[in-house]
This record gives sequence, structure tokens and C-alpha cells, in this order.
Amino acid sequence: MADETGTRAAPRSDEDLAQVVLDLAQDSFIEHGFRGTKMEQLAKSAGVSVGQLYHLFANKEALLLAVHERAQTLLMEHYLEPAYANPPEGGAIEHFVSIGRAYFRFYLDNRQMGPLLLSATYDERYDPEIARVLASIRAKVAGGLGRMHDIVSGAIARREIREVDPDAVVRWYWGALFGVLANNFRHPAAALDDQELERVIELGLDSISALLRTRA
Repeated sequence: MADETGTRAAPRSDEDLAQVVLDLAQDSFIEHGFRGTKMEQLAKSAGVSVGQLYHLFANKEALLLAVHERAQTLLMEHYLEPAYANPPEGGAIEHFVSIGRAYFRFYLDNRQMGPLLLSATYDERYDPEIARVLASIRAKVAGGLGRMHDIVSGAIARREIREVDPDAVVRWYWGALFGVLANNFRHPAAALDDQELERVIELGLDSISALLRTRA
């Protein structure tokens, strides 16, 4: 294929094609859901044959899984791992808070990926065709909750924070943080702007900090 200058464009590698398809698929899954996303349309939009598309991704579920895992990798490697691995001064409470702020920074920096990570099914209903995707989501969530549980449990053992139920604290923290962010995606008419949203997030982080502090 030649470009507008008549120069023949270099053939795209499978890796380059896969990234193009992932970008298109991400937008389609968010806008149309799993059932509404059509492999034939994705192939056409990407400028590849349907056969090429199925060479890259075995089926639509595999494509959704790849889109989701790409978003998870970005979240983990660039936001959460630094927060987990480099606790700030101030102890466990500030460490716990810094993880919440890392999630929020990801939300601000990668709005196009947010709906993928804040939706359980993409179609607002259970679909057996995406069982592997749902299993991947559950595993990633469980891993994150487990690491936060360890932070709370360790702080209790060191008497750095008061004795609380680590499971309850982590579940409340997870539900509150992601509930606020998910609500902004799902209800655009009532969505908060960035400054308002940050104030709500910080208020929530202040409340979890107050909950964990040792009593005088």
C-alpha cells in the first residue's frame, strides 16, 4: 500500500498490528460492550483481514482479555508497584493512603482505560463468553487486596495502628475508592470535575487514616 506521496508504506509487524487492534477494541468494548463489538468491524477499522485478526487474537474473548491485561499492566507497573515498593515517610497509614492516590493518578492519566478496570462485565450482566476475563479481574483484585491486607496486618502487629479487622478495612477502602471513580464513569450527568473528585478522594483517605490511627 502506498501513502499519499506514492511511497510504499513499510509492512506492519504483528506487534504493531496488535497494538492498533487493541486500541480500537478498547474503544469498542467501552462504547458497545462485549456483545456489541464485532470482529469484522475491528478488522476493517484496523486495515487488516478478518483472518489476520484471528491470527493475532484467537477469538473476541482473547481480545478482551488482552485489552484488559494491557490496562492492568500499565496500572501495576507505572502506578501501584512504585506505591507498594516505596512507602513514604509516615508509616503504614501514609503508605495505605499513597496507594489510593496512585489509583487516582491512574484514573486521571488514563481515562480511556478507566471503564475497563471499573466494570465487572462490560455489558452490565454476566456473560459466560467472557469467563476468562472475569477470572482475570478477580485474580488481580484479590492480589491487590491481599497486599493491602498485609500492610494493615503488619501495622497492627507493630502496634502502629489500632486493632481493626484488616479484611473489613481493606474492603471498605476498596469499595469506597472504586465506587466514587466508577460513579463518575457511569453517570456523566452527575460526574464531578477533577478538582471536586480529588476533594472527595482526599476526604475518603482522611477518613480511613482517622479510622486506623491508634488511640491516645
